[in-house]
Amino acid sequence: MRNTSTLYLILLFAFVLHQASLSAQSGSPFVLRLVAQKDPAAGATDPKYGRINNRVVQSINKTKRAHVNFGGSTSESAAAYLLEIAPSYKLGNYSFIYKKHVDSIETVTFAYSTSYTMDATLMVTDISKGSLKSYHTLEAESTGGKSYDLSYKSLGLKKGLRMTDSLQKVVVSKALPQVQGGFLAVQEGVFHDALNQLGDKAEDAPFYLFPVKLPIGSMVDSKKDKVEKVSLPGLAALGLDANKPIVAYEIVERKVGKTIHEQYKILATLSNKSSEKAGEVCKVDNGEKTLFAAMQSGTKIWCSPFVPTVSNRYEEEIPGIALLFIAPKISREEWEKCYIKLRTDFIRARGTYYPLIDRTRLDLMQREKNLQKADAFVDKAAIQQFKSIGAGYLLEVKLNDMLIDYSPVQKAYKFKADFVTRLIHVSTSEVLAEVANTFADDWSVPSTMTITPDEHDLQYRAIAAAPDYKVAIQRFGLENFAFNLREVLNRAIPQKIEVLELLEEKKENAESLLIAGNFNASARHDDFFICRKKTVDVDGEQLVRMEQLGIVSIKSATGDGLAITKVKKGEKEIYKAIKAGDKLFCIDKPEWFIDGQYTRQLKAAGF
Repeated sequence: MRNTSTLYLILLFAFVLHQASLSAQSGSPFVLRLVAQKDPAAGATDPKYGRINNRVVQSINKTKRAHVNFGGSTSESAAAYLLEIAPSYKLGNYSFIYKKHVDSIETVTFAYSTSYTMDATLMVTDISKGSLKSYHTLEAESTGGKSYDLSYKSLGLKKGLRMTDSLQKVVVSKALPQVQGGFLAVQEGVFHDALNQLGDKAEDAPFYLFPVKLPIGSMVDSKKDKVEKVSLPGLAALGLDANKPIVAYEIVERKVGKTIHEQYKILATLSNKSSEKAGEVCKVDNGEKTLFAAMQSGTKIWCSPFVPTVSNRYEEEIPGIALLFIAPKISREEWEKCYIKLRTDFIRARGTYYPLIDRTRLDLMQREKNLQKADAFVDKAAIQQFKSIGAGYLLEVKLNDMLIDYSPVQKAYKFKADFVTRLIHVSTSEVLAEVANTFADDWSVPSTMTITPDEHDLQYRAIAAAPDYKVAIQRFGLENFAFNLREVLNRAIPQKIEVLELLEEKKENAESLLIAGNFNASARHDDFFICRKKTVDVDGEQLVRMEQLGIVSIKSATGDGLAITKVKKGEKEIYKAIKAGDKLFCIDKPEWFIDGQYTRQLKAAGF
């Protein structure tokens, strides 16, 4: 019976994959199933998360590129992919200030302003492979406000007013209670505007999740050494709006170890405003000469909507990583939220270099482990189960004790959680790295004079108003939780990031570098240490160590694994090393490798 079930699953996956292939070839949309998420109105879940999710799905379904099944109808098409959405938002500090007074009509004008930042990380899992296919993060920010006119009488003022700095503070404190009841409506308007921005960007998300790469056709119209129109077969099937830009580019391959990164050199931008041949003839908006020369030389030219992103090819199979989150002391809903955050934190730490094994393959097992293995890490037999679904590594996070406390003296709430992260090599059951962490958060009572509360002030008020403050503290503590995956990943499977080229120099100082390796595009917010490898003999054993030369920051990243950096420190030392022909690397923290403790991991990573 088991063999029959296995055969059925294999045939089902084969059918789904075949359907996806046909869908891609015919121009039909990629069909995704939205991973079940809690009803936004249920429990303590914030309904704003549900609004973000719904808006993203509605926007994706406007396009011809992808369709998300989320209604549960039996008539829906079979999905080839799963879609997870990890939304977040933050209310910015608001400002309530005095603007002016008009003595003739005895009024004072005040201005209220606030902002929202919002993002949603979309993760697509290939059902047939059970691993992460792609991800894309949407970001939006909106600011808004309102003016209020209050009478002198309501503020206790008299005609002939001379406004001083000290008086401003007084009138602001008197005006605030009279108008702050309307702030929620302003905040809602700003949230709605940010939501609209996010929705507009979500319409383009399918082109990033399922990148388009069309080969350019032929010149349709040219003048002297400029190309004015080109054909682009296959464009019409995409259903693009006329105002969507199309980028023409050539590809330069960059090899690091056994990984080939595609670097894009943009040649021109096109627009599909022409009605010829159902919109498959495009006008060249700029780069006419460059594109003409490239086409004349026979260079292979590709086109994509929007700026293309780097894609990687691997000469060997990269082992997948499965995630196991053990947290028996929290609710299923809290576990679900933390698990999605764990996935997004992993993606932000490593991108798609290591295939992330889909949680639906492990879901039942994880539920059992939460119950059965609450007081211990998984055993070797359980690890073999992960091996059976194709995982090369197991990243295990165990949430141990949580401390929830209230200090009556300080009127402060506290949350503390101890957790351990381990990376296990599935084939050998060897623990490659283990890191003990503590996450702590606290909320102090806001000042009564505070008129610009930050996020923690708002959370404090919500905790204080909650029927059970412990439940509220745990909720916010887990929402703010940071998994700190970078250390355990870098200790166990260090990122191999190489300096490929000195792009800019000035007076024998390195200004800009091109780097490539197994990092992700969101690393643009991070700094990397430029190091030179040294091998030293210690008691007859060859140990690998890292000598730090300088620091760089990501200037622009075109996708996972390739980026242009700005040199922040060590300009002269880096310049000299490159000119001397030394091989340079980028790593997060060189002190992790200074004592030679992680020589084996460095060698395994190809250093």
